[in-house]
Amino acid sequence: MWFLPMLLWCFVICYVVLCIRDTYIQCFIVLTLFLLSIINIPFQISSSFYYIVFFYTGYKFWRLSKRIKISLTLSRVVYSWCLFGLLYVLLTGLNSFMLRYLNIDSCVGAILWKESYNIIKILYGFAGILALFFTAVYYTRIKTLPNIIVKVGEYCFGVYLFQQFILHGLYYNTHLPQIIGGYLPWIGFLITLTLSLLISILIKPFKWGRALI
Repeated sequence: MWFLPMLLWCFVICYVVLCIRDTYIQCFIVLTLFLLSIINIPFQISSSFYYIVFFYTGYKFWRLSKRIKISLTLSRVVYSWCLFGLLYVLLTGLNSFMLRYLNIDSCVGAILWKESYNIIKILYGFAGILALFFTAVYYTRIKTLPNIIVKVGEYCFGVYLFQQFILHGLYYNTHLPQIIGGYLPWIGFLITLTLSLLISILIKPFKWGRALI
């Protein structure tokens, strides 16, 4: 459940940052926090420093998309995926190169590598998110999503909340790992997804259930 406190801090940080009217100062603060994310701060604060870049950029992009209509074609969607693939290959290769030649046993070398690795992840992470976003927007503009997908989407947060408890129970409190062996990840995924959806559907009619998921 590390995601929940991290997300809470992102809301708090973004609220404080947005109180500042100057966009350049906002960006400076967000990037500074990102660079400080390599420091181990408890209560998922370090994680929030890393993910605040995505959170803040997503908010700004959402505001921009309300004023400007995004024009998408299939070729642009394909190009976005090609860009992601290219960046992923090049940047992960660069990371391997730095890991080989930087002296990460020294304090300076370790800091340089950690910061560089975070920057690399941010770059191809943004490219991947953009590709997924373009794909989703393009698809929903040319086709109507089936009702079953929309309905299941209403329970996604419930699946996220319950899946860890179910997986932990299956892995450590049953004989399922010994019984199915190497098929455990796939069988565990199907069982966990089914049970998480079922629990979410059962509690959704209640007021407290709707507040939870």
